[in-house]
Amino acid sequence: KNDGILRKSTVACADESTVLETKFHTSSDDEAEKSTRFDLSTVELNRDLLRRNLVFSGKDTDSFSMAYKMLRTQVYQKMQANNWGTLGITSAAAGEGKSLTAVNLAFSLSRASARPVVLVDLDLRRPTLVSKLGISTDLGISDYLVRGVSLINVLLQIGDNLIFAPGTEELPDASEILGSAHVERMLREFRDALPDALVIFDLPPVLMVDDVLALSPSLDACLMVAEEGRTQRDDLQRAMDMMQMTNLLGVVLNKSGEMSNNHYYDKY
Repeated sequence: KNDGILRKSTVACADESTVLETKFHTSSDDEAEKSTRFDLSTVELNRDLLRRNLVFSGKDTDSFSMAYKMLRTQVYQKMQANNWGTLGITSAAAGEGKSLTAVNLAFSLSRASARPVVLVDLDLRRPTLVSKLGISTDLGISDYLVRGVSLINVLLQIGDNLIFAPGTEELPDASEILGSAHVERMLREFRDALPDALVIFDLPPVLMVDDVLALSPSLDACLMVAEEGRTQRDDLQRAMDMMQMTNLLGVVLNKSGEMSNNHYYDKY
């Protein structure tokens, strides 16, 4: 089990350049470059908003950023060793830092990995990544899953090596959707279009709803996030027991210092 310890971090800005053409490189025996081109909608991220939301791009060298980089290295090595491409980020309960971990891990991986990185907000009942990144968009992953909108029309380009599939609306029947053929089709499309990609999914908490249990059999691995001083040991153990059929990479111990949002899942 790989344990990463993350504490409150300072924030740097993400790459604000506009990329009209995306190249993804994969290694081969002769180390020749192999690229796939996509014309995706691109976004520019607000430096100040990212700082306020504790999102950083991976350029920092302070101890907090280094903790994310250490987590990135552990995750990347494990995914590479097992030829895995899909990773879910979850927690036992709400407000324990799973979404912050997902977005910062995605940024950090995109900076260092030769593999393309895709970040997908699959917390369909409470999507938060668009607000953390300060992104405004009309289409989200629910439009693809529920309404049949083309996946490429949902994806957004952030920097040179990060693709984002935003969540834009709350779906009360999320577990049915996540356990449906639509998700299998989404995973297949990612594999076909980006066979070398690392796809990171921000998922709901395990103990709140059955969404993660519905989706996890389709993922290669999952990572559990717990917050020091907040997560109850019994809750964490119960969540891990419920995911025994999942390749669980380990537990990230997070203490971000963020204000708790006890109302976040109060509708569940």
